[in-house]
Amino acid sequence: MLELGGRIGRSQPRGVLIAARGSSDHVAVYAKYVLGQRLGLPVALAAPSLVTIYQGHLHLEGWLTLAISQSGASPDVVSVIAVARDQGSQTVAITDRPDSDLGRAADEVIPLHVGGERSVAATGSFTASLYAVAHLCAGWEDADVEAELDLVAEHVAGALECEGRVRSLAARLADAPALVIIGRGFGFPVALEWSLKLKEVAAMSAEAFSAADYRHGPIALASSGVPVLLCDSAVSAGAELEELERELGGRGVDVYRISDAEESALQIPLGPEWLAPIPAAVPGQLLALHLARARGMDPDSPKGLRKVTETF
Repeated sequence: MLELGGRIGRSQPRGVLIAARGSSDHVAVYAKYVLGQRLGLPVALAAPSLVTIYQGHLHLEGWLTLAISQSGASPDVVSVIAVARDQGSQTVAITDRPDSDLGRAADEVIPLHVGGERSVAATGSFTASLYAVAHLCAGWEDADVEAELDLVAEHVAGALECEGRVRSLAARLADAPALVIIGRGFGFPVALEWSLKLKEVAAMSAEAFSAADYRHGPIALASSGVPVLLCDSAVSAGAELEELERELGGRGVDVYRISDAEESALQIPLGPEWLAPIPAAVPGQLLALHLARARGMDPDSPKGLRKVTETF
């Protein structure tokens, strides 16, 4: 991945277009932050229907088009890569199945080596995809960050050690009518993924917001009956989230902060801000598991879902 990133960097793409769905779409949001912040690149999230429904012609010469899909089977994501490649864009697929339609459509493939998800909800493939994007960025940037990348597994292991506190939190949240999950910067893709997992696995109405967007209207709905989870994994936005926590507390809202600070409801090791979303995703996965059980549900059989969703 570092080598591929280096080769892409030397070709100097003008920007990056990313096609993804579901959890992979949240990896794309992470890529938007990490490639934008570290490389100064414009990064756009694709609207696949422009290709599949509206038969649009995207002018992608000089761009890199990146597709992220655990299964590599969604026809609309494959279509974006195929069209981009026809137009002279470099194309890269991040997938657990290099022999999939997506893998065959792209110029380059980054295999995740997860070996398939055993659960319906994507967990291992999500964190692996984040890690793949981080490596791609590091190679592209030609930065000496291998020591930081090597510590990610240790931080994830540390995050897993919070399971007892997650189980207790799930018991407190089980009867809540809904949840709000808030992040900022690098914490925003984490909030999005937590929200999706809680919906998929625990059938919990959970909405994710950027802290900035939350103040632009949704904060009017803040009430004592809807707890708020603050994904405080972005050091640069820590003061803003602390201010929001105090404001919500003054309104009688139960706020649970997830960060590496001792006073947090869930304290986890995060490491450098640009890599923090990887360990920060883990408590959300654990919370979805234990919240499902606390609500009398089978986390392995979420209603109305199947492992591979094909959209056109």
